[in-house]
Amino acid sequence: MKTILKSLFCIFIAMLFLSANEAKAIEQVRYNMDDYTNPGSIIRHYDDGVDIVCYHNTAHPYFMMYRQGVPTTNELFLDPMDTVCDFEIYNDTVYFCGIMQERMVGHAVIGYFAVADLFNLNPSNVSYINLPEMTNVWAVEVGWFASRKHVVGVGESINSEGMMVDMIDEYAHWMVNFGDVGGDTVLLSDVAITQNYVVVTSKRNLSVMVSKGRLWYFEKPTATGNSIFQGTVSFLDNNLEIREKYRIRAIGGDVFITACHSDNIHGSLNPFVVSYYSGFTCNRNAVIDEGLYNFVTLGDISYTLGTNVVNLLLHGTYHTNSSSITRSVIYEIIYGALPSTVMAHVYDGVIFESLDRIWSINLDEQHLVSSGYMPEGLGTPYYLKYHSLYFDGSCLDKMDNYADTIKISSNRTDPKIKSVEIKQLPIVIEAPREPHQVDTKCISPTYPQKKEED
Repeated sequence: MKTILKSLFCIFIAMLFLSANEAKAIEQVRYNMDDYTNPGSIIRHYDDGVDIVCYHNTAHPYFMMYRQGVPTTNELFLDPMDTVCDFEIYNDTVYFCGIMQERMVGHAVIGYFAVADLFNLNPSNVSYINLPEMTNVWAVEVGWFASRKHVVGVGESINSEGMMVDMIDEYAHWMVNFGDVGGDTVLLSDVAITQNYVVVTSKRNLSVMVSKGRLWYFEKPTATGNSIFQGTVSFLDNNLEIREKYRIRAIGGDVFITACHSDNIHGSLNPFVVSYYSGFTCNRNAVIDEGLYNFVTLGDISYTLGTNVVNLLLHGTYHTNSSSITRSVIYEIIYGALPSTVMAHVYDGVIFESLDRIWSINLDEQHLVSSGYMPEGLGTPYYLKYHSLYFDGSCLDKMDNYADTIKISSNRTDPKIKSVEIKQLPIVIEAPREPHQVDTKCISPTYPQKKEED
C-alpha cells in the first residue's frame, strides 16, 4: 500500500513539474501525430494556458483546444462548412466566418458556439447565420457598442463587389446589415475595432497588375441598435502596391498596426511593410526586405503590449547555401528603435500561418502562440508557443535582418455608401466530436541563466 501511495505521489509531483515547466517555457512545439490538415489554420488565445485553433482537413474545418500540460484534445467538426476564414473569441463564445459547403448564391456564413464545448466530448450545438447577400466573409471582429453586441465581417457580395456585414444581437434574433463598400474595384481584406472606429483594410485595383492600399474608417454608432453604416464613411488611399493579404490589428484607443507584402520600395526587392497608425495619422512605416530569391508570404501580425514589439510572421521557401528549405520566420520589430537590426525566431520544415499573444502584467509570462502545418505527407497540425524578446531557447533558431523606415503618402475621401437590413434567426446544427492525441516535439522549460564574465 505504501509503495502504491509513493508511486502515486511521484506521478503527482511529476505532473506538477511538467505543468510548471510548460508554464515557464521560453519555447514549446506541439503536434498531432495521427491527425492531418490542409493550409488555413487560425489560432486565438483563450485563457489560463488554453489556446483554440481551427484547422482544415479534406472534408471540412474543425476546431480544437491546446491545453497546457494536457496530452489530448477534443476536435469539433463543422460539417456544413467548406472553409473557415477567421474566428474571434468574445465572452466565452467562438464566432467564426467563411463559406458553406453548398456552392450556391449567398453561401457566406457567420457562426458561433460556446468555448465550453471544446472541454468535453458531449454533443455541441453550433449556430449558423446565412448571409444571402454575400459569397464569402474573409475576416470577423466582435465588439460592444451602441448598447449592443456587434459582429462585423468583411468579404465579397454576390456581384463580386466589396461588401461588409454588421450583425447586431437583438437577443431574440439578429439584425443583419449589409454595406456596399468600394464597388467592383475594391477587395476587402481585414478588420479591426478600435475605440471610436471599425477600421478595414482593402486593396483597390487600378489595373490588372497593380493594387494600391485603402483604409476605411467607419464611426461607431451611439444610438442603440444602429449599424456602422450611417451613410458617410471615410477612407485613406495610400501608395503601397499590395500583394496578397493586408493585415490589421488594434492596439488600444484608436491606435492600430497594419502589415502587407508590397512591391519594389526604394530599392527593396521583396519588401514587407508594417505601418503604425493613430486614427487617421500614419506615424511610422517599417520595411523589411526578404531578398529576391526567397518566395515568402505574409502570415500574420501581433503586438506585445508593454514592449512596443510588433511580431511579423512570414513563411515560404528560403534559399540558403544553394539549397531551398520550407521556413517560418517571426520578426520582432521594436517600434521606438527604428530603423535598426531586428531579430527573428526561425522554425524549419513547418508553415506557421497565424499568431496570437498571451498577455500578462508580468512580462516574463507574456508569450505568443502560432498554428500551422508540416506540408510533407498528410500535413501534420503544429502548435508553437514562444516568449517575445527571448532568443536563447532550444526549439527555435534565430536570424537577423534590417528594418528600415519609409514614408507613405495618403489621401482622405468621405464618400457615401448604401446598406440594407434584414432580420435573421440562426440555424442550429449538432457538431460531431472526436478525441485526439497531442505530442510535445520540443520544449525549453526554463529561462537561461546569464553566463558570468571570465
